[in-house]
Amino acid sequence: MNEEDYSDRLERLSARKGDCLREAAKGLSSKEIGRALNLSPHTVNNHILETRQILGNVSRWKAAQLFVDWEAGKGGRLYPPIR
Repeated sequence: MNEEDYSDRLERLSARKGDCLREAAKGLSSKEIGRALNLSPHTVNNHILETRQILGNVSRWKAAQLFVDWEAGKGGRLYPPIR
């Protein structure tokens, strides 16, 4: 699937799931994301796991990249890929 195939699914994500994915795309751990967003690492993991399932069981990295690429196409923020 390419980014366009995921568009409908990505549009349905909650803002909080998007926040977690955006931070994950920066290469942050769940603990670091939790600190940045004032969430427990467990909650962060749940948001990311639910999103991965919504997107068809893609990897954490793939889910994060799909989200930031999709968001950038919608005029949102764009973060560089992790090396």
